[in-house]
Parts: sequence; structure tokens; C-alpha cells
Amino acid sequence: MDTVHKQMNISIAKALGPESQLRQLMEECGELITAANKVIRVYKKTSTVFERVKVRRNLIEEAGDVIVMLNQIMHLLSITDAELSEIMEMKVDRTWQRVAAEKGWESCGSDVRDAEKS
Repeated sequence: MDTVHKQMNISIAKALGPESQLRQLMEECGELITAANKVIRVYKKTSTVFERVKVRRNLIEEAGDVIVMLNQIMHLLSITDAELSEIMEMKVDRTWQRVAAEKGWESCGSDVRDAEKS
């Protein structure tokens, strides 16, 4: 999102406040769940390219709504990018360890991180 739209989003968040925007976030999350379920249904059945493009586009729109709301909530609750990144990395590390164990992968994350540093 460009700088102008980021500032607009912050202004919206400030004008409407945390309670309103947390409720809106809940609604948007529900719509994203519905869109994800529809993608699964359409992709499982014999579907046309048009149907797949349509449900994919809807998933993108709903994900965008959730991300916009999350950005507002981060601002309203003073959640920093660093705080969020730290948690996200911890979650990816934990999932990597679980999947690596399930799949019998030899590498458990450290090799990937070491390769990125090189």
C-alpha cells in the first residue's frame, strides 16, 4: 500500500476507534474463512477456469480486507512491525519443526536461515 493510502487507513482507524475496528476485523475474518472454503470447494470439483479465477479473486479481496483491518488495529494498539515479525518468525519456526518431523526432512530450519545469511 502506498504512503497516501497508509495515512488514509490510519485516519480511518483513529476516527472509528478500536472497538469498532476490532468488530470489523472479526467480520472480515469471517468473510475470509468463507472465501477460503469456497476456493477449496471449487478447486476440488470439476470447475471452469472462470470459476477458479472468480473464487481466487474473491479470496484476494477478502485477504486484502483483513490486512487493511489488521494494519488499523496494529496502529490503534501500538503493535510494531518488529513485534509482529518476531511472532511470525516464531510461528514459522515452530511449524517448520513440526512439518520437518512429519515429512522426515533432515533440515529443520537452521540450514535455511544460514543460507539466507550467506
